[in-house]
Amino acid sequence: MKYNQIIVDGIKVQGRILSSNALFIDNNVFKCDYPPIGPSFLNVFALNKSKQLDGQVKAKCFTKEEFIDFLSVVGSTVNNIHIVDKGIKEQNTVTHSFEYGLPIANFNNYSLQSYSNRVVEIVHDFKKVSNIESKKQIYDEYYHYIYNMAKIYSTFHLGQNKHDRDEYSAFINQTNMIFNAGILLKQHSVNNYKAH
Repeated sequence: MKYNQIIVDGIKVQGRILSSNALFIDNNVFKCDYPPIGPSFLNVFALNKSKQLDGQVKAKCFTKEEFIDFLSVVGSTVNNIHIVDKGIKEQNTVTHSFEYGLPIANFNNYSLQSYSNRVVEIVHDFKKVSNIESKKQIYDEYYHYIYNMAKIYSTFHLGQNKHDRDEYSAFINQTNMIFNAGILLKQHSVNNYKAH
């Protein structure tokens, strides 16, 4: 996990932290060994201290209030979490919003653009469907188009087609986030944004 910097109630914190203000947290992204509901953070902290010797550090998910309490108790004594500043007059920040809009691709290669247009339609359908069997069928169709896009991408030589290579990477990352999400909130309006 990479280092992030966030602001929580006026405290700027840096470390191996993921944060969100979403109603539901996708554990496929956060991978919490200990959820916010359950063991007290002090018990988890003590357990992690003993496990660090074995190289088995666990991840704890906090509510905002629990994280603030955690910081007040342990300060900067936790590995990989550091209080950078206090009294910050900025809004709280997050690392993940879990708002998966439809990707937009702008390929120069006609075939890539054509496939990506179909993939956007498939992603849109996937987000609307609740039935697991239907989701599997949609995913299979998605995989077919992504496979064809990968074949085209594999013909690009290093240093050539930089724009399309960058577009491809961003597009694949965005669509993978949607298909790998553990939680997808149904949306009635379509949110389009550039996949970068």
